[in-house]
Amino acid sequence: MLLNPLTKASSYKNIPSIARFLEDLPCYPFDVQSTAPVEEVVKQLQEHPELPGVLIREHKKFVGVLSRVKILEWLGRPFGIELFFKKPIHNLSANLNLTAEIYSSYMRINEAVERALSRPKQIMYEPIAVAFGHQDLRLLDMHVLLLAQSRLLANANQTIAKQVEIGKVLSSTLEVSSVLSVILEQMDAIVPYSRTAVMLYRDGKMDFAASRGFPPEVDMAQAQVMVNASPIFKNVIESRKATTVDDAASREDWQHIPGTPPTRSWLGVPLLHADKILGMLSISRLTVRPFTFDEMEAAQLFASQASIALGNANLYDKVKLFNSELENRVRERTRDLEKTYQKLELLDRNKSDFIKIASHEIKTPITVAAGYAQMLTADPSLAPRTIELAKGVTDGMKRLEEIVGTMLDVARLDSNEMNLVFRDIELQPLLLGVQASLEQQITQRKIAFSVQNMERMPRINADSDALQKALAHIVINAIKYTPDGGKIAITARAPGLRSGKSHLGTIRLSCADTGVGIDPKEQDLIFDKFYQTGKVMQHSSGKTKFKGGGPGLGLAVARGIIEAHGGQIWAESPGYDEETYPGSVFHIILPAQKVHVKL
Repeated sequence: MLLNPLTKASSYKNIPSIARFLEDLPCYPFDVQSTAPVEEVVKQLQEHPELPGVLIREHKKFVGVLSRVKILEWLGRPFGIELFFKKPIHNLSANLNLTAEIYSSYMRINEAVERALSRPKQIMYEPIAVAFGHQDLRLLDMHVLLLAQSRLLANANQTIAKQVEIGKVLSSTLEVSSVLSVILEQMDAIVPYSRTAVMLYRDGKMDFAASRGFPPEVDMAQAQVMVNASPIFKNVIESRKATTVDDAASREDWQHIPGTPPTRSWLGVPLLHADKILGMLSISRLTVRPFTFDEMEAAQLFASQASIALGNANLYDKVKLFNSELENRVRERTRDLEKTYQKLELLDRNKSDFIKIASHEIKTPITVAAGYAQMLTADPSLAPRTIELAKGVTDGMKRLEEIVGTMLDVARLDSNEMNLVFRDIELQPLLLGVQASLEQQITQRKIAFSVQNMERMPRINADSDALQKALAHIVINAIKYTPDGGKIAITARAPGLRSGKSHLGTIRLSCADTGVGIDPKEQDLIFDKFYQTGKVMQHSSGKTKFKGGGPGLGLAVARGIIEAHGGQIWAESPGYDEETYPGSVFHIILPAQKVHVKL
């Protein structure tokens, strides 16, 4: 009869098996031949209360198990001891159930517990026979198996808690260099090692991106391993699975790094992110101490977390690089735009100066020509035909003078030289003056023109001549794009009048027509200098002819004058249509004076 504790066996360390977890737990062989007297078995059980029972053999053949509980229960019956004590154990076993399951020592703890608990209720907690070899059977008490499972769960919980904390640390930074440092720092808590390195894979080579435990005189940043020249490293990259070397000294294909103490036990774990191989964790021990199953699992779990952190850091680096390149490009484009803007400003200033100079230069000969033409029209000695021609010249000079005057207005607005003179005025006389100045054109075009709701408008502080010129440009534009027989209506309203109190609000003018309308895309552009709607070459010439041409300055001058008064102007229209004539509305807002209105 043998009674020896289970000897530790390193071969069981690589799987979470019964044997691995029973190294520090009681598990004894207690074999007896069926011919052994019951008295001897009872004596052994009494001397060793930790024994769960006895293994019964017949001529070295295992025939079953008798548990401690069953033996003592049987012997405890009346006359039991007297009947069986001196008899062989097979007499007792013949009256008791010898059935027993045999579990392999390589069976995983969880599977063993599940199978043991699935037994019939009356034998659920009977001891279990565990086979450690062909003839090496040992008895395992059920509570020991449950204790082993409890340890397994406790280890798993500790591992999960540790990995959660490590995950928090790894996710605390997005800088690649910082992530590499954190990986090396946290490796201490995962697997005991002599030296370790984070190796990154690129173009068939492994570079030492970060390392710890190597001699300071060896520059690991310059070290490199060609993957094809190292079957072990190649296996890690191609299989994408962890690889261990129990003793590198026994491997002819192991590559030793010059200047460093030789590696003995080694573990390589691949770093994978988004199904792409980033590199691997290289973990070395300088003594022969093979890596266990638990250490491999912990290292692989850690490697998966490290891979995510490295992948995120690489993406962050790419985003930073992209943003940096984008910022450089934006700066370059901004400099180019600033240069272009400066050139445009200079060109615009030169254009304004040219318009100003040209207008002044043109105005002198216009004045001279207009004077001579007026003299000819007043000379009674000339033939009627000559007088009619002279009158035509006079009208042309007048139109040309208006255009030159508008050009000068634009130049003055550009250079802030309008020199407006503000005084209290009423709007109605201004609008009636505009109507009177265009009465002939309105009548010729058979346009119904009306000015409404002007009598009760508050006075405004404005330059009378400039504002009248702005309103005239707006009305001329309405006449030009309204067909013969159309309508133009100017209305006004002051939102504060209904209150009957002192008013510091605004006056809102609206000039509505039944013309061709304005394309929504052009409703802001029409106020720009020299902007023309439609096809310029198809325009007819004339100040108020239908769709008549012009320099495209009137609305620009109108906007400049209105904004110089602290007001606003904009246009609204459903669109441009020369068949349905949707019309358009020009809105003008001007600040009103503080007046008291009696209702």
